[in-house]
Amino acid sequence: MITDLTEIKKLLKSKKLYAFDFDGVIADSVEIKTEAFYKLYKPYGESIAKKVINHHKANQGKSRFQKFKYYHLNYLSIKIDKENLNKLGKNFSNIIVNKVIESSEISGVNNFLENLHLLNKKCIVNTGTPKKEIVEIIKKRNLSKYFIKIYGSPTSKIDNFKSVINEFNINKRDIVYFGDSMHDLHVAMQIGIQFVGIGKSIYNVLLNSSRNTCYLLDFSEISLL
Repeated sequence: MITDLTEIKKLLKSKKLYAFDFDGVIADSVEIKTEAFYKLYKPYGESIAKKVINHHKANQGKSRFQKFKYYHLNYLSIKIDKENLNKLGKNFSNIIVNKVIESSEISGVNNFLENLHLLNKKCIVNTGTPKKEIVEIIKKRNLSKYFIKIYGSPTSKIDNFKSVINEFNINKRDIVYFGDSMHDLHVAMQIGIQFVGIGKSIYNVLLNSSRNTCYLLDFSEISLL
């Protein structure tokens, strides 16, 4: 795992496309999502809600709709239909959207995005958040100018990256992905692109990874200008 800022800066400067997860990478919004899952499943009992939270924390970065299906089937013995799945998704959005819009940035990320913008670097978002929702959030956080494209669910992060590679006709070695979860690391490994882990929660995961990954606590000490 690379932690030296000079080495990371050199590596990042060599890239052509910069991909960002959102929660925990751009916005300090991870706990907002956790609280929303708890609120939605608390009516089924405290033990169910705790199971949901434990699974969610171990699988951050994955689509909420995949999780809803899993929780209903495995914890409630209910095969949720499309109508109720969409209703659950709408309730989740109603709980979190404004809170995410108003949440703090991950330290230094706005300045880092401005660096990339001034250097005319291509940036995208690739997140498990529904696309319509993440577009609205990024717009209301006044970050739209930094991203040439925003990718969200229901398409998986892996399929989104495949689209990126084809659409921009870019080599995998020219892409870097900033993520904060084991799922993000696995996505980067499967696609074959450079990964930079962000935040305390990913540190121990990267220590145990054989991949040549990078680690930053946040963006406060990294600048490409």
